[in-house]
Amino acid sequence: AAYALRTAGLYERAEPRFTEAEEAFVGLGMGDDAARTRIGHVEALRYLGRYDDGIALANRNLEYLRSRGPSFGLDIARQTINLGLVRWRRGDLEEALRCFSDAREYGRKERIRELAATASMNIGLVLNELGRFGEALKADLSAIQDFRALDARERLATVLMNLGLLHISRGEDGQALE
Repeated sequence: AAYALRTAGLYERAEPRFTEAEEAFVGLGMGDDAARTRIGHVEALRYLGRYDDGIALANRNLEYLRSRGPSFGLDIARQTINLGLVRWRRGDLEEALRCFSDAREYGRKERIRELAATASMNIGLVLNELGRFGEALKADLSAIQDFRALDARERLATVLMNLGLLHISRGEDGQALE
């Protein structure tokens, strides 16, 4: 129910369902499932503007996931991206950048192209906000290449829009229109 409510954008209703699901999993001795549920819970907290709660939950969850070993690498990367998104929304741009860079590194190392591309897309946005336009362009172009190769058209459209915003930030209105 929590994920369905989150997907529908009903974050106020989803948040307590996440807590209930996590508690139920823990009560059943299913800590790994509780940890995976917390990944979505952090996202719901971000959308509710409860950044401190989201950061605290993500950090506790990352500690648990790391204790479970290398087989939880993808879960760690997903939680790290969500932590980066919360930190970005809170204005902790350098911390957000570190989170996205860590996730991208894992995605590249494990050849999980969609993860690496998503992290690159987020890196591009944060770098643009930091005024580091050359680095942002490089991150965006990497994400574009990966999303094209994956035929991920919606994600490709998003990063192309981000590229347009980058050109506007650089005062390159003509290129932004392309």
